[in-house]
Amino acid sequence: MNIYEKLEYLIRKTSFNIFKYGRRIINQYDLSKSQFDIIVNIYFSSPKSLKGLCDNLDLAPSTVSEMLDRMEKKDLIEKKRNESDKRKINIDITDKSISIIQDVIENRVQYVKNILKDVNDENLEIFVDILSKMLECQKK
Repeated sequence: MNIYEKLEYLIRKTSFNIFKYGRRIINQYDLSKSQFDIIVNIYFSSPKSLKGLCDNLDLAPSTVSEMLDRMEKKDLIEKKRNESDKRKINIDITDKSISIIQDVIENRVQYVKNILKDVNDENLEIFVDILSKMLECQKK
């Protein structure tokens, strides 16, 4: 295995483990994985149109619409008419969804902190710098 294969493997496995840990937290909230993906998507770029959600999640509008209806009944999202185009509906998350996301993030941060508890500050800074550079290169 060359260095890039090792890096890919380690990043993938670590990312999957953090993701899996977060999913365990989500299970406490009676949310499907897709519903959580929707609220996360809106949380980081709200509000969203139906088309925007479908594009970001790579799901059919009918599938997303059905999920949104169920989520609205659970008080996870709100549908509002677009002020500039009354034919369109914006979808935003509720305080309940924000609280769920913040809880999941806080738990995942604690998980990462526990994993890296034996790594010194200097190496953590190097690690953050490298990951930041990787992320920056992905934006190009």
